[in-house]
Amino acid sequence: MDRTHSLTVWAVYVGSLLLASYLGYTVAVAQGAQSAVVITGVAALLVAPMMLRGHQAALLFCWNSTLGLHLLPTQMPAWLLMGVVTLGITALQRALNRQSELNVARTLTTPMLIFSGVVVATMLANGGLGVQWMGSGELAGGRKYLYILGAVLGYFAISLQAIPRERAALYGSLFFLGGLTGFVGPLGVYLGGPFQYLMMFFSPVEGVAVYDDSFRVKGMSYVGNALFGVMLARYGFGGTFHTRYFWRPLVLLLAMVLGLISGYRNLLVMYGGTLGLLFLLEGWHRTKWLAIWVIGCTVAMGVLYSSASRLPTPVQRALAVIPLMPVSSVVRLDAAGTIEWRQELWQALLQDVPRYLWVGKGLTISSRDMEWAETLARFGGKSWDYAYVTGEHHNGFLSVIISFGIWGLLAFLWLLGAGLLVLWRNWKHGRPDLVNINALLLCIFVCWILLFFSYWGTLYWLMRDFMGILGLSVALNYGVASNPRTAGTLDERARD
Repeated sequence: MDRTHSLTVWAVYVGSLLLASYLGYTVAVAQGAQSAVVITGVAALLVAPMMLRGHQAALLFCWNSTLGLHLLPTQMPAWLLMGVVTLGITALQRALNRQSELNVARTLTTPMLIFSGVVVATMLANGGLGVQWMGSGELAGGRKYLYILGAVLGYFAISLQAIPRERAALYGSLFFLGGLTGFVGPLGVYLGGPFQYLMMFFSPVEGVAVYDDSFRVKGMSYVGNALFGVMLARYGFGGTFHTRYFWRPLVLLLAMVLGLISGYRNLLVMYGGTLGLLFLLEGWHRTKWLAIWVIGCTVAMGVLYSSASRLPTPVQRALAVIPLMPVSSVVRLDAAGTIEWRQELWQALLQDVPRYLWVGKGLTISSRDMEWAETLARFGGKSWDYAYVTGEHHNGFLSVIISFGIWGLLAFLWLLGAGLLVLWRNWKHGRPDLVNINALLLCIFVCWILLFFSYWGTLYWLMRDFMGILGLSVALNYGVASNPRTAGTLDERARD
């Protein structure tokens, strides 16, 4: 049996190499999209044998990464592609082995399918998918539908196969470590020349933004989140700040600084909120360490206030969310301006809510409106005109109810509530070796909900974060943990 398996593997690789040699000539003479398609096909063929064994690990790594096929017209992110591949392999394995048991959390499945149904119905009621590279000439912006529905497919791709106990730490780390790819795209933008080809496979995530008196490396948000997540998932709050391991809090501080170089204020809220919730979940507020932490945080805030104006400008921009923080006047005006135009945008959008209450507007817009929005952005319209036309609402409530009506909002709230219940039960009743990562996933989920319904919520962006957290939790805990005795047993997984 082993010899037959080895011969099969060698036959696949030899055949792949021969085919790659033949297609190499095609690549040499082909141009443009044809060459890109050939390269992608060859790469997919060569990694196919590895994907059969490590597809779930690859999906988890890609989920928070900037990897993708950005050389193709689709510009498909790797997490979306790997979600489809992993789900297909899982379905194939299930068809070949009927005795294999799928890892299902029915608490989440029902609201997820209902919300997906509302999304599809709204899409059909508003003219269809509307992706121009697929031949849609009248509608644009349909890629947002792909991101939302792809995130749902990705949840099932992650969760339907339970993660073995011996791989839990590795797979949990891979989920966060994919974010380390965030520096590659901005590096290609900054260096230019041949390094720009890196952006064929690594998204620049808006690259490096340089202004008159400041700059932002937006892709560093991925890097900071990666290190921040790995440290807390592995060691928890208490383990990270353990007095015996002085390097751990230094790594966590480095992670937050790298993240804040992106200039995103929501990251400061995320970091602070996550640490605060972990502090409470681990029960440190009931110990003698509470007074020490209060004093330490007070001293740290005092140091931060005294040195804020000397920090790099993107860090100052992120700190501007803290009241009375003495950042530079340029940064303060920039931060205040973004808040002001958001409030003006929401006032205009609130007038549209009754119009789209029963049947949502959807996520696509006409090509004519897209051109008009680009013209306004280029030649001095209102600062929020482009966001209004293209559906970048920056508020979770408005982005859901205007896009998908009251039915979509109710289904989505049901999904978030079910997600909170699942994460809470997995933290409360999960295996002891998973307590750190289960607590972290719960805290991050809560923080994303708070951010989603405030100044930074956009559904099609955050849907991936919501579904990834839920999928990983279900896969690690074999469904939804019910009590310490049964949680984590392979024979009783997928029980609610």
